[in-house]
Amino acid sequence: MTAFVDEARAHLKDASGIAYEVAGITLFVQLRSLLDKQVKRVGVVVRGSMARLIEPQRVLAAVENFEIVVESVPEHPTPRDVRRAVRALRDRGVDALWIVNDNALLRSDVIARGWKPAIDLAKLPVVVGVRALVDPRVGFGTLAVTPDPTGIGVQAASLLLDMRDNDWKAARQTSQPVSVVTVLDVAQARRLHHLRETELGNVDVALE
Repeated sequence: MTAFVDEARAHLKDASGIAYEVAGITLFVQLRSLLDKQVKRVGVVVRGSMARLIEPQRVLAAVENFEIVVESVPEHPTPRDVRRAVRALRDRGVDALWIVNDNALLRSDVIARGWKPAIDLAKLPVVVGVRALVDPRVGFGTLAVTPDPTGIGVQAASLLLDMRDNDWKAARQTSQPVSVVTVLDVAQARRLHHLRETELGNVDVALE
């Protein structure tokens, strides 16, 4: 189980895996259900080498009528690169921002001097795949959708049992998390993004 598990499996002879990042479409649908505003065009900042990983997400998102708008940054992005990319996405008319689980984009300096001031200016809802990025005291992510650790454990056990029954040969495939946890910054959603109060019951963790 790892982020970008397909990349890791490419270097292994016989392996199955569970993706740790939740598919973008899952985040977008959750956000759309919670906000009384249009969420159709979702902007994402990616490094050039990671852009190809967004293409499958784009196809899935189109099923639910979402458009993913990509803005690229260098392989070693600076806070300024991220600010420029977010500003460009805002100018291109996106309805929300999606921050992917890429360590190069989630360095502490990039978060503090890149993402945070850019998000404050853009005033757009932000979906993330890391629970720690949703904190009302910081005002960063609006909504996090993350794999449920218990569900992942059950899923991993099932993979092992399947391998045992197949003479310890892996299925050589990547599974998506079967169970997720949603975390919402309620204060931010109310203040900036037209929260649908009737949908709060569908949120696993509501932070205020």
